[in-house]
Amino acid sequence: MITVSTDNSSIYSFLEDHDKLINDFESDHVNAFDLENDYYLMIYQAHNRDFILWKVSDVNQSTSTLISLVEEIELYEGLSVSITEKAIKLIEDRIISGSGSVHFFDAH
Repeated sequence: MITVSTDNSSIYSFLEDHDKLINDFESDHVNAFDLENDYYLMIYQAHNRDFILWKVSDVNQSTSTLISLVEEIELYEGLSVSITEKAIKLIEDRIISGSGSVHFFDAH
């Protein structure tokens, strides 16, 4: 399930609580991170000083939800091309990396 929030106060508090808050509010930022089973994509737009935070629940269960997130980002109104491209790149990197766990093959 994908949820999106545009409530600046709650996003700011959430990012601050999880040590993910940006240091520079004068430029645009696109960050992504995993927290437990959830994947978060944060966009900060400096021109209007707004945060947007997407949350993908249980991301390790199905990467198809991340593909849906790419579609949502592409259709989201008001994002610049560069922000959209950065966001999609982060999501694609997450899809490629899977759960982020490393599997070792022992041929013995």
